[in-house]
Amino acid sequence: MFKRVFGFLIAIGFLYGAAWLGAAYWLRSELQASLSNLAQRGYAFAHGEMQLVGFPGSVGISIPGLSIVAPAAEGGWRWEAEQPRVSLHLRAPREPVIDLAGTHRIRGLVSGKDEGFALTVMRGTARLTFARGEVLENIALDLSETKIAGANGAEAIVAIKEGSVQLSLATGHMTLSGRDITPAQPVPVLNPSIAALDFTLDFTGPLPSGPLLESLEAWRAGGGAVELRDLALDWPPLRAAGSGTFALDPALQPMGAATMKFQGFFALIEALVQEGHVHEREAEMAKAVLGMMAKPSATGEPELSLPLTVQDRRLSAGPIVLMEVPVVSWDEAARVP
Repeated sequence: MFKRVFGFLIAIGFLYGAAWLGAAYWLRSELQASLSNLAQRGYAFAHGEMQLVGFPGSVGISIPGLSIVAPAAEGGWRWEAEQPRVSLHLRAPREPVIDLAGTHRIRGLVSGKDEGFALTVMRGTARLTFARGEVLENIALDLSETKIAGANGAEAIVAIKEGSVQLSLATGHMTLSGRDITPAQPVPVLNPSIAALDFTLDFTGPLPSGPLLESLEAWRAGGGAVELRDLALDWPPLRAAGSGTFALDPALQPMGAATMKFQGFFALIEALVQEGHVHEREAEMAKAVLGMMAKPSATGEPELSLPLTVQDRRLSAGPIVLMEVPVVSWDEAARVP
């Protein structure tokens, strides 16, 4: 009896191993076919020898020293990764998962060819979802202990303890969530780290491929806009929430309107006084004015609701101009894929 059970288990293990190995070779052939198709579209690739990994769990392919360069017609961007790993579960063949642990350098996607940023990830994954037509529909990123810096070894821009991004390419819908976000340049009187940041974006209007400036103008002329929803910011001592709509003006500069609710502004004024940015007398006047404008929130804490607008490169709160908005200089050589 024991020999039969043992033999049965060996047979099951052999069949599973054969199935796993077959799936691994199938995944590698599919990956190579995808790279070949992209090469025919003008993409350039470089990488070391692909390795099968993950047994006995999910099927995986490790690709050391991967670099991808897009053709000029599709943006000319470049992605370099130390050793990404592509995994595929047999129960979800259209949802490959990329292990993002390591350093990634991305150039030309949101900047010039020689600029860009480096993403160093301690733990992170990117889950891709493809439609039956092999069209990429959704991207889900989960990142832990992540640092963003300049691509050429420049100083860090921001560090993120925990973060996630959900992006639907089919609908133009994106949600972002981050915890313990530490900018490299601290903001006076605010904590060094943002405790929490959450928001949702909905992009409306098609963004055609081609030169960046032409694509942006076509998007603007076609009524393109970005809807900001469910913004929640906790940056002690300040907390904010709100929503708004943003677009581009004829000069391709940002414009829009939002309604924001703020809490913790009395503590912020106290911090400004302690740091010497505001005189005590001015602070008392500000508290009196804000106290009259504020209303109790659901928790009983004073809450200030302000309409914010960006127009003609001026940020205003109601009729009061707060600041000049810096000019956005678009890269004339960039292209939209």
